[in-house]
Amino acid sequence: MLKRIEAGERVIVGLAPRYRAKTGLAYLGGLAVLGSGLAWAQKVPIAVPILVAVGYVLLFVYDYWLGAMCIGLDKEAIIRAEVGRIRMVWSDVREIRVVVADGPPAGSSRVVAIRLTSNATPENTLSLHRYENLEAIANTISSLTKCPITPVLVVPTPAAAKLIPLKPVPSTGDPYVDSCFTIDFQELTDTRQWTDIPGAAAIPPAANGGNQAQAVALAKALQTSHPDFYFSYYWLASLACGKGYCTTPRYDDARSILNEGLRRSNRKTEICSKRADIEWAARDLPEAIIWWIRHAILQVATGAKDHTAFLYLSYVAAAVGLPDQSRRFLQRVDQIVSGGMRLMPDEATGVHAAVSRLPTTASVKQALELLDRAFLLQQ
Repeated sequence: MLKRIEAGERVIVGLAPRYRAKTGLAYLGGLAVLGSGLAWAQKVPIAVPILVAVGYVLLFVYDYWLGAMCIGLDKEAIIRAEVGRIRMVWSDVREIRVVVADGPPAGSSRVVAIRLTSNATPENTLSLHRYENLEAIANTISSLTKCPITPVLVVPTPAAAKLIPLKPVPSTGDPYVDSCFTIDFQELTDTRQWTDIPGAAAIPPAANGGNQAQAVALAKALQTSHPDFYFSYYWLASLACGKGYCTTPRYDDARSILNEGLRRSNRKTEICSKRADIEWAARDLPEAIIWWIRHAILQVATGAKDHTAFLYLSYVAAAVGLPDQSRRFLQRVDQIVSGGMRLMPDEATGVHAAVSRLPTTASVKQALELLDRAFLLQQ
């Protein structure tokens, strides 16, 4: 079972096990048998096997003491090799440390835990599921070191959330343009990742594996335990009307869930992104543009990296006759993700068709020009 320890523990990389003592026991055991045979054949004095047996007993006691204390010898190279192998298999692993505690005699130490951190991100659903893998790592290194190890997940206490200032935009006199830039919620700092929170990592596999009921239950449990974390709202909205997650989209339910997330969660960038997804799925292009713009504004303020808003806005800009803005939005996309990410032809055609159905594009053009001028060109 995983246990939590507080920050400030003493750590070292690598631990030496009892392998020298184990090797010595094997050699002395063999010598004792050989010496006994030779003594029985009167080839060596009887004192030889007796001395070997005494040495075996002493080494056995020493080995038992090592087992109790797990005193380090020189197996660090094997530990490092194992850590290197783990890094190759699980690329998200950033750091593996063996946590030790001082013990008698002076200068000795014993293993108490293994600590692991990772580079997992919310966008990477195939990232390291540290809760399962940490125990596997502990068991592997424990077998190498012959020392009992308790796997430990160190979850740092998050710093108090701080308000992230958002650049104000003066009123333009156009109600639609003003709604794009009127952000009536607060964006707060939040360094937590969903891979750090018990229960969160199980939601994507359940949802993507077709077990929607389980995914909903897990997301609601996370919402109860961590109401200020965006992840539960994001997934509950996805499960309500996300592509591939439901047969009959429930757009109003998804909007209600995300509105609650805007009120309660610290981080709103992902919630704005999901709201834009939902409005576009409902083919409400004007509303989708509002949330794409809000998502872009939050990214500029927080430094978050998500290409989706800029990608769709580039196609909208091209459709309304703003080639310069479209190009700059695409440049932002290419800065965030490599490989020339673009919309699929059917999706691009859908954007142009939706723009053509607008009674007027004047307000949309003004909003896109203002986003470009006030938030991108001034960076």
